[in-house]
Amino acid sequence: MNSNTNLISPSDLPNHIFKTAVEYTFNHIIITDVEGIIIYANQSAERMTGYTFDEMKGNTPRLWGQQMDAEFYVKFWDTIKNKKEPLHGEVINKRKNGELYNVMATVSPIFDEKGELIAFIGLEEDITDQKNYTKNLEEQVELRTKELSQRVLELVRLQQEKNNFISSASHQLRTPAGVIKMQLELLRSELEKLPVSQDVTEGLKMLEENSKRSIDIMNDLFKIIEFGDGYVASDLSSVNLKKLLDSIFKSFEELVFRKKLQVVIDVADDFSVNVDESSFKYAILNLVDNAITYSNDEGEIKITATNTAETSSITIEDTGIGIPVEDQVFIFDKFFRAKNSYLKKTVGTGLGLSIVKIVAEGHDGEVSFASKEGEGTTFTLLLPEKR
Repeated sequence: MNSNTNLISPSDLPNHIFKTAVEYTFNHIIITDVEGIIIYANQSAERMTGYTFDEMKGNTPRLWGQQMDAEFYVKFWDTIKNKKEPLHGEVINKRKNGELYNVMATVSPIFDEKGELIAFIGLEEDITDQKNYTKNLEEQVELRTKELSQRVLELVRLQQEKNNFISSASHQLRTPAGVIKMQLELLRSELEKLPVSQDVTEGLKMLEENSKRSIDIMNDLFKIIEFGDGYVASDLSSVNLKKLLDSIFKSFEELVFRKKLQVVIDVADDFSVNVDESSFKYAILNLVDNAITYSNDEGEIKITATNTAETSSITIEDTGIGIPVEDQVFIFDKFFRAKNSYLKKTVGTGLGLSIVKIVAEGHDGEVSFASKEGEGTTFTLLLPEKR
């Protein structure tokens, strides 16, 4: 049996079925002659315009139209009557009670069997509620945007004030901190010539450590302002990584010796990276400082570097206290410190790793880590080989 046997052509349906469908459809439908005189209107047209069919009959859609400019109607008639093409667009109308409303209108020419134009059919969908909703939404968006802009400006102002304060405070504190550091060095050199008690020696050592910590905190605060969140490395040069690491570890010689740490630098003598030397050195210094600080006595620190045609990879691995799982998601956040870090370093800004992240991303690179509490942490810095 042919699958189309039970299909019925629209032409086979009784005319009253089509009439009923058109009459009770939700959209406004009218039919006019070629001069635009209304010869049919459904109930939705009466409901939408406010006019009865008896009032419409013999009139044109000007009865509720004529709210658009003259140019619109010139184009309207040229399209449907001269070019004999359908026209679709948004139109403003006016109900019988004087209320303006918006419709999406489609007017199409109707032709007889010979292709002669005999009438027009117009279909309109009331979109007033949609327009009002959209308008209200746009007004709300505009209002909220203005409020947001004002808040953003206020936040920018507060951020600038904060940065200015930190910058000013850092500058103001750096000078006396530098003087204190220098005086402590002079004091140590003088005390080494004299017989002094163990208490004096330990007291001096404590002063030196706290002086260093204060300077480190100021440096971190100053750097975070200097870099900002939009930092982009620009002053690039070829930096020998092995020499850079040697100079960094030289500044930690005493601490490495005191903690009896084993340091392995598995980096080729000619290994170089194309970086902004100042910011890159600061990032590596932070990673090395963390590895040393959070390593247990007699632990091991291993630094390796490899490269491919596309990236340079630098890893700094320690056998220290590690990072608790619940803290790992926050480790690059500004001012955040893992809860177990206080066991090894009571004073710190929590800015070091956020600075490392800023520097890495400013070089179009990235920094990642793997850590297990109580066993150690490995940080990996990936940098593009060519930028």
